[in-house]
Amino acid sequence: MKNVLHFFKRVLPLLILLAMALAAGKSLKASHLVGSDITYNCLGSTPGQYQLTMKWYRDCGGIPLCGCPPGPLNTNCSVNLSITGAQAPCLGTNFGNTSIQAVAAGSGFDIIQLCAAAKSICTNCGTRTPGSFTPGIEIYTFTGIVNLSGVPPNCCLVNIGFNDCCRNAAITTLVNPSSLSYYSGCTINKCITPCNSAPTFTNDPVAVTCVGQDFTYNLGAIDPDGDSLSYAYGPVMTGPNSPAPYQSPYSPTVPFPYLGAPMTSPPALPPLGIFIDPVTGDVRFRPTMIFTSNIVIEVTQWKTINGVPTIVGKTTRDIQFYAKLCDENNPPVLRTYNNDGTLTSPQPNYSYAICAGQQLCVIISAWDNTAGWDTTDITWNAPANLTANGATFQPLYNVSQRKVLGPRLDSFRFCWTPPASMANNLPYWVVALYAIPLP
Repeated sequence: MKNVLHFFKRVLPLLILLAMALAAGKSLKASHLVGSDITYNCLGSTPGQYQLTMKWYRDCGGIPLCGCPPGPLNTNCSVNLSITGAQAPCLGTNFGNTSIQAVAAGSGFDIIQLCAAAKSICTNCGTRTPGSFTPGIEIYTFTGIVNLSGVPPNCCLVNIGFNDCCRNAAITTLVNPSSLSYYSGCTINKCITPCNSAPTFTNDPVAVTCVGQDFTYNLGAIDPDGDSLSYAYGPVMTGPNSPAPYQSPYSPTVPFPYLGAPMTSPPALPPLGIFIDPVTGDVRFRPTMIFTSNIVIEVTQWKTINGVPTIVGKTTRDIQFYAKLCDENNPPVLRTYNNDGTLTSPQPNYSYAICAGQQLCVIISAWDNTAGWDTTDITWNAPANLTANGATFQPLYNVSQRKVLGPRLDSFRFCWTPPASMANNLPYWVVALYAIPLP
């Protein structure tokens, strides 16, 4: 696997979940948990009810989950989520639990993108042949309905949380991680009218980085209600209001060894320090040592109600980053151009803001200047809310000659005119860039 570089782009205002063992087939006891997120969708036709979706990520070197491997996925397996008050007068009040079930179509396969010839160690519930690449991470998806109509009317903010044992033993930045419980969750404001839904994430919460190379990561959050989103670091949690113990000198804001640690940017300037953009959610850093570490990003939803910015929900995403020693090799160079072919400023440009009815066209190129010129390949995740509204991503080279001539310089043009119906929406454009040998 050569020159793997992820580049994430955003237009307009990585999490690894849990590795778990299934006992007896109904409920789960987890180990080798690596990350998770819980999102919710308001069922407006039924007051107080929300469709919950939880995504867990399992270290394939750990204990099997949901009955596989070696057998097929057991869709009878489930997880229990706690329901508690998140603010006075109900702060910490227990309102019971809800159970959600495994979804076969979204479970039991690895999510780390590799070169065509490479495979991870994940067994993928027998659906794909495992290989030798580690870390291997599998995703498991659970869904179900929670009914909050029984929560008192004056308890607006409600936490939905997952708590179990244990965290991934491979973590190098926490004290005795395999003995630590795992906790993650989301906050619902059930008093909002119309009711609110959580943002979804288009990027997997797994990041494999190379020591000494700059890295940029973005959640790829899309809010279905067009709410404003803000981003901030949070602590790794072992339970409600119970932060995990970090190995010195690490902390929620200095989560692993990076260039310039413990500085952050600002005031440090990249590549020094670690940076999280509170508006776009971009996380940038240059790892300086081998590590396995979790970071937590809290995504807060805001809506202006009666002229007052109001929190309408919060989602916590627990992400695991890996830093590895990679083969000596220069990463691809990414450049962005205006539609007339002139270079953008800054270079490359990470963010674009446009108005409804205004066309945006941007050219993205990637090239590799190493000896022998490694090939490059640009792909994007084509978010449904963009492609359904006319967004295009077209190659600027002869497709029929692709395997013969390269490309040595890969370039695409992205164009989109957001319709008036999306004037208050905040979609994201996410591009993943890989420099890999083409067959």
